[in-house]
Amino acid sequence: MDPKSLSTEEDVAKMEAWRPEPRETPADRAGDAGTAWRRLDRRLVLMVQDAAGAWGFPAARNAEGETIRETAERALREAVGEGEAAPRVYFVGNAPAGHLATGAGVAGAGGGPGGSLFFHRAQVLTPVDRLALVGEYHGRRTAWVARDEVDAYAATPEAGAFLRRLLID
Repeated sequence: MDPKSLSTEEDVAKMEAWRPEPRETPADRAGDAGTAWRRLDRRLVLMVQDAAGAWGFPAARNAEGETIRETAERALREAVGEGEAAPRVYFVGNAPAGHLATGAGVAGAGGGPGGSLFFHRAQVLTPVDRLALVGEYHGRRTAWVARDEVDAYAATPEAGAFLRRLLID
């Protein structure tokens, strides 16, 4: 806004005094990956910890007659729940964004031994300050992870490298 177009000296003073909020949040300072209100300059992905302690993306086995996208949607619902408290999510396209043959020596990306993992991109539409997924949800630990943090959550260096290639900054 051009200061000359403002109507009062008070408006001009307010504009000149305005400073943007810092991008660093209290969660950044605390190292808290359990909230999406962090790393505001990066895209974050949701990772969940299974009962055995392994981290991965929400995952489910493909059911008979179910498309791969329907499986991905179900996996997310099972991880974060349904209803008013669940985040609104938009799945980007019907085709997977990535594929990993888990029997090919890259375990720990969220799947079991043997078989295949398919990865879909999804965008959370719920405003981050209203997101209910904080630290633990439905008995599972959750983490909102930036691309450069994936290695700390991946079970193996190979899985971390695969996930970093899959993710967008």
